[in-house]
Amino acid sequence: LVHYLNRRSELSGNLHSWYKLFLFNSVGTTYGIGGSIRKSLGYVFSVRASLNHGTTFGDGWKGSSAIFNNRAIMGNKDYDVNVNYYTQVYTKNPIFLNYKMTYTEGSMVGIINLNNIRFHKERPKFSPYLLVGASLFMYNTRINQLDADGKMYDYSIPINAATNTSGTISRARNEIELYKLWDGSFESQAEQDQIAFKKGIFRYRINPSAKFGAGISYRINRNLSISLETNNTISGDDLLDGQRWQEHPAGDPALSPNPDVLNYSSIGFNFTLGKNSSEPLWWLNPLDQGLVEVNETKNKLAKIPEFTDSDDDGIIDVLDREPNTPEGANVDAHGVAIDSDKDGIIDLRDKEPFSIPGARVDGDGVGMKKQGEMDIDSVVAMVRAAVKNGGGIGGGGGSFPGWYLPMIHFDLDKDFVKPDYYPDLYHIAQAMKMYPKMKVFIDGHTDIRNSNKYNEDLSRRRAINVRNFLIKNYGIEESRLMLRYLGETTNLIQDLPDRFDPRYEREQYMNRRVEFTIDLDSMKE
Repeated sequence: LVHYLNRRSELSGNLHSWYKLFLFNSVGTTYGIGGSIRKSLGYVFSVRASLNHGTTFGDGWKGSSAIFNNRAIMGNKDYDVNVNYYTQVYTKNPIFLNYKMTYTEGSMVGIINLNNIRFHKERPKFSPYLLVGASLFMYNTRINQLDADGKMYDYSIPINAATNTSGTISRARNEIELYKLWDGSFESQAEQDQIAFKKGIFRYRINPSAKFGAGISYRINRNLSISLETNNTISGDDLLDGQRWQEHPAGDPALSPNPDVLNYSSIGFNFTLGKNSSEPLWWLNPLDQGLVEVNETKNKLAKIPEFTDSDDDGIIDVLDREPNTPEGANVDAHGVAIDSDKDGIIDLRDKEPFSIPGARVDGDGVGMKKQGEMDIDSVVAMVRAAVKNGGGIGGGGGSFPGWYLPMIHFDLDKDFVKPDYYPDLYHIAQAMKMYPKMKVFIDGHTDIRNSNKYNEDLSRRRAINVRNFLIKNYGIEESRLMLRYLGETTNLIQDLPDRFDPRYEREQYMNRRVEFTIDLDSMKE
């Protein structure tokens, strides 16, 4: 149930609606009140039936001298004949229009709850929504053009009082003078197209109308919420304010181009009805019921020995291959703590959980250097020794000795860089950064199996992949990495069979390599 209070109605029409400072003055108070019943049809969509009643006021502060066809102003016999500004209109003196529109509206709208389109929160506090639907809009509009003595207002009085020294009329001053002049009686019927039915002296018209709007609700508890809403009623009727003719046409009298639209904003207090009622679905998470049931089932199963999970890792003891997993450890489908790099240290305690497969590690899972393995210090020492002995830097005039930087190896018929050799490439990159002028030859090699042409292309791919690895991961300039494709022509181990023989696979593996050699000329620059 939605109970509306303090509804502010406003017409978008030919005349200005009174709000702001003129809501509570002697002319009239704009107000509205209403109630509705809303029924949820799901978590996102609901329908609402409403009945609203209200009053809105307005005026045309500029005045009009072109209302020849407004029958309520021109003394038509169907209206108040005492209101007849015929003479004043034809002398082109302005008439100031006003209105009081009283309405009753019954509507049926569909409401789209935007909150449950994103249902990641268990209990939202705010629920924004859109609404669209139809209504029957019944209204009556009255005008105030006679004073307490039944005489037409003399509009020369406010015009003279509001005209400034430059000859123009101040809006604020003119409105104040008009409100002093008008007595707020709204004694006469405004113009209408047709009469739907009569109630006393008031004549009401009913229009089928369209409605649309938006609002937001705030949840206080499961039975009470507050909403702010604004919506529009489009009746297609241009006489809600009693005036459908242009007030200042450029030529002959003409109808105004757009119908009037009633806009109203409201504060609503929403109550859940029924002694055993449940909370409205638009406040609930669509997954809520399922999550509750899963929780209840889990609690029930926890009390059954066969479904006990001693280490609370999500795997019941019956299926758990490691029933005492340390708290906080991630486990696989069998309840075993995960060891990503297979180094014997579970990820929970591994300070380097993605160390190179097969590497020796310490008690914290950090990789340890193998005997004879090149590290950054040894690579730098080799480069320094080469520079010293080569004489290219610091004099000496000698030549570089024929030594190599660390080499990397490849699997049979493969050209991708194996993770086992990432540390070696890291050390080479660091040495090149330490000596920014140093250039390196990257020499690709293969074993003797397959044709010379195929092996030359395979050695090319291996050298290119190594070069790209250094460029992508360490930013080494491409111009410092020079490629040579040597195929099977310079094997480290000679006279191996040109076929598969398990006795010689280790020797074949040594021949499938990429070597790094310093360019002597680059060190002499």
